[in-house]
Amino acid sequence: VSALFIHGGEVRCEPPVRAVGGTVEVSVSLDGVDAGEAAHFTYYDPGALLAAESASPAWAADWAGGGAAKTVVTVRGSQFFPSSLGLVCQFKPARAQGEGTAHSSERALVEATFVSFSTVTCAAPAWPQPEEVVVCVSVDGGATFSRRCAPFTFFAAPRLDSLELQSAPGVAGCERAQQCDVVARGANFPPGASLLIRFGDTLEGAAVALGALVGPGSGAHRPPTFDVDGDGEADVVQVAQVSARVVSTSEMRARVPAYARQATLSVALAVDDTGSTGADSTVLVEGEPLSLPSAARVTFTRFDSATPPTVSAVHPRLLAVAAARVASGTPTTTTTLTILGGNFPPLPEGVSCDFGSGMSSPARVTAMDTLECNSPDLDESQTLDVRVIIAAAPAGGALAGRARVSAEGAPLTWHDPHRPLAVSDVSPNYAETGLGENVRRTQVTVRGTNFAPFALPWQNSAVGEDRVIG
Repeated sequence: VSALFIHGGEVRCEPPVRAVGGTVEVSVSLDGVDAGEAAHFTYYDPGALLAAESASPAWAADWAGGGAAKTVVTVRGSQFFPSSLGLVCQFKPARAQGEGTAHSSERALVEATFVSFSTVTCAAPAWPQPEEVVVCVSVDGGATFSRRCAPFTFFAAPRLDSLELQSAPGVAGCERAQQCDVVARGANFPPGASLLIRFGDTLEGAAVALGALVGPGSGAHRPPTFDVDGDGEADVVQVAQVSARVVSTSEMRARVPAYARQATLSVALAVDDTGSTGADSTVLVEGEPLSLPSAARVTFTRFDSATPPTVSAVHPRLLAVAAARVASGTPTTTTTLTILGGNFPPLPEGVSCDFGSGMSSPARVTAMDTLECNSPDLDESQTLDVRVIIAAAPAGGALAGRARVSAEGAPLTWHDPHRPLAVSDVSPNYAETGLGENVRRTQVTVRGTNFAPFALPWQNSAVGEDRVIG
């Protein structure tokens, strides 16, 4: 359509006629062809009824993501437009559907944000009790609301009642050779919620399985412990946790993790709110971890003792040499490395990291695919491959037979940030001149000393600080 120029920041035009409602883009062009950035414009039918068809997510809870009021709900429907009278969402009990628009203590109005003809967003309000409600939309500040409203639920804290094998309903034991897919049954499992199932062993059992991780002096490596019987003393050690997939409000499914001994484990339910905070801030959702009754025991040990471990990565992958740490005032000490891979048996001893040249360090297995060990303290810049070794067990032990070593390792580099990088050779050391796509490309290998995958911070030569500065 033609536009009337007003000044450098304004033009005026009459929108074309449109038979159906919807949100379109409006842009300005000087030649009828090229247009710049666009803004949204919405057509709506004043005689049509507003409709709120669905809400996503369709639930909120005080225990999820820091509170129900932090849940941003996307409401989809039709006939929404950015009204000057005010765009609002109304949350009300489902039983109040169709009872008019009068406000009450059981109804909450919250400001809505216009997105398009078919979409608005609003924050879920705090709600006094678990309840099924509906979300309605108003474009006149709350005087009238959509005739159709989207279903929404405020959930109570989830409750875990039992755990059983997915392949054998009612059976809660898992033999060593079985696939340990489990079904968790209970109540108040919200659809799409990130829930965790935690497994805990007794202090004595965890000490047998995890060794120094549980004993005195274990420091930061000590797993979480909980008081289950209420006597004020820790009696359960968390040995693993897995994410669960919600199937219905009363059923979840998960895979039981590996563990180093056959045992009856206590099971707890937790919510994973790491997505909202960006950190590991998992919180319990129903008191202390729940010990299941004897009818719902989980016993398992699962890892492949005939296959060597695999190593895929080491973190951090760059360390400062000892002399550089001394020069920067950082204490000369070993660094705790995290090794990623697979088939790490969670044994209290017999697993180690091998750095070559006779250097090794005992490893602490934290999961089937993760272990920790201490790095050697080296003075020279160099790169070594880190491998994992599982020692041979005595006859009759869980790992009877020969020792197993990972076929490949992950590189770990020691670097001196106070020394220049030195190049000794480039091979090949020639290439053709020319420009354009027809020039033959040459891949060269540069050899030298003190190379690193990235720069260690010169101002802070803290060991293992993985931060690129340039």
